[in-house]
Amino acid sequence: MKTLVLAILLITSPVTVQSAVLRLKDGGTLQGVIVSSNAAQITLRTAQGEVQVSTDRVLDIENGAAPAPAPEAPAYRIMPYRRISRWEQSPLKAGDQMVTFDLGLIAPTDDVSFSGIGGGLASNGDAGPLVGLQYFYFVTPRLALGPGFEYFHRGATASFDLLPNAFSNVYGDTLSLQALARYFLTDKGRARPYLLAGVGPALNSTTIDATPLPGYYWPDTGTNEPRRLINDSAWVFSSTLRLGIDFHVFSPSVFGLEAGWNWLSGAGYAATPQGKALGLSEVSAPLSTFVFAARFGWRFE
Repeated sequence: MKTLVLAILLITSPVTVQSAVLRLKDGGTLQGVIVSSNAAQITLRTAQGEVQVSTDRVLDIENGAAPAPAPEAPAYRIMPYRRISRWEQSPLKAGDQMVTFDLGLIAPTDDVSFSGIGGGLASNGDAGPLVGLQYFYFVTPRLALGPGFEYFHRGATASFDLLPNAFSNVYGDTLSLQALARYFLTDKGRARPYLLAGVGPALNSTTIDATPLPGYYWPDTGTNEPRRLINDSAWVFSSTLRLGIDFHVFSPSVFGLEAGWNWLSGAGYAATPQGKALGLSEVSAPLSTFVFAARFGWRFE
């Protein structure tokens, strides 16, 4: 064991990095690596970190002891800075509410038939605009339920096949009120895909106009004026199934895109007196449409 004189010589010598055991006057010991020393204190790196020991407390120093292990690395990691969006700070949760407004297009996929009076087929309207309004209540972070109101117009279909020797237009309007369910495939992230399904009543109208081609005339009057053959509305059952995705870019606002199908049950649409004069009583006009829409919404609690 070295004497206290050697200890004083060590701590007053130029700074060296060496292992040592410090025996203290109070009977304790400290083991570590001497990082620095001067006449007043010794800096020692121990397993618990660096400590400063006053030379007045040191009784003896023994060199050559096994070096103390370096302090353990902290259990945490410093992550790179990333801005947390307001939406990530307040993700969807049960009890949230959302109102959305829709703008889109529909394209009919079914036909109207005049085969009963020797005619042919024509598309039940052409592509047209769609508008809608929905309210959703989140039962869970992924499942939202609520009512939806939707209106769409079928543009006029120009046809030379529906009625022999005549030019025909088929068009109409639909107003529906459905019970909707939206199920999100994930409740995290800024882009959240979902499935939308709905059922409910709809008021659907169908109108068919016709005009004889040049050189042809109506058989009942011998004239060639334009006629409205069908102009009627009926309550039908409607359903929808769509796939969409919501983008939560500027919380709490939401922008979404969706595509899918609407189905309306078949119904009979009565002929006008001019249509009845040609032998029509009514026409069955089932309606299925492809839907593409953009949603603009607002979430609140």
